Amino acid sequence: MRVAFLLSITVFGLFGQSNQDVQAFVPNMNWLKRVEPVFPEEARSQRLIGAVQLLVTLDSNGLVTAAEPLTGRPVFRQAAADAIAHWQFQPVIRNGRPVPALTTASVIFRLPGEKITPESMGSNLTEEKAAADRMHELELRFPRSPEQVLTDLEQSLEGAPPLERFLHLPQLAIAALQAGDLNKATAYARESLDSSAQPKSLQRNGNGVHDGNMVLGLVALKGGDIAAARQYLLEAGKTVGSPTLNSFGPNMTLAKGLLDAGERDVVLDYFAECRVIWKLGSKQLDDWSATIRGGGLPEFGANLVY
Repeated sequence: MRVAFLLSITVFGLFGQSNQDVQAFVPNMNWLKRVEPVFPEEARSQRLIGAVQLLVTLDSNGLVTAAEPLTGRPVFRQAAADAIAHWQFQPVIRNGRPVPALTTASVIFRLPGEKITPESMGSNLTEEKAAADRMHELELRFPRSPEQVLTDLEQSLEGAPPLERFLHLPQLAIAALQAGDLNKATAYARESLDSSAQPKSLQRNGNGVHDGNMVLGLVALKGGDIAAARQYLLEAGKTVGSPTLNSFGPNMTLAKGLLDAGERDVVLDYFAECRVIWKLGSKQLDDWSATIRGGGLPEFGANLVY
């Protein structure tokens, strides 16, 4: 079965766009057309659920020409590759014309009644770290300015279903902030926190709560409003969590900014809130807290990037 899987992926790639022709890497693009995967009987019989993350090659029309599974249960990988072969994405635009590009996508396998948690989804931190490293390498190979990142994301979401657009609002807010467009950053962040704008099919939006408040706090910090930034940090910590937040932990950019401003107590309170969702990071939070109480500034590392 392992040999057959490798052969299938290899053949799929041979008839696709050569990676030498690729001119851009735009992760997490919105899809225009999606085909649901066939649920493997082997997984169904064991009541397994999961998600497969893939690195996808697109032609200039946004059609999939190759796919490489990066993470996910082995039992789901072939079905994910077979399904995504029929997807279509927004074309990637460079210098006013569509170009071949790389993106990432996730194919999700659900069963009624099965609770979705990192454990039930078969999350593998080693695999996820390797995938993140791979994404970083591609970002270095195909660099984008902050303005280009924002433009790519906005173009990708043109005409997207309401649920897809809503789920991407935290990314839009962060991209706008990094591009220096504080008005857009504020608007996207507030929209991500607006419960009336949340689709009824979405019961929990942990990333939106955390990242929306984080962006508003960073905007407040840039404007010198320390009191508002403190409040937004505490509101960010009240998130219900998400697979990303629960595994890798929250982004600490706002916490670092407040530490730089001498606001240590509120950051320690925020860490206490983070413990509720980031159980895997208990030791990290202990170490950071000890450093702050000792008068130092923690090395947040990758938690300034996630």
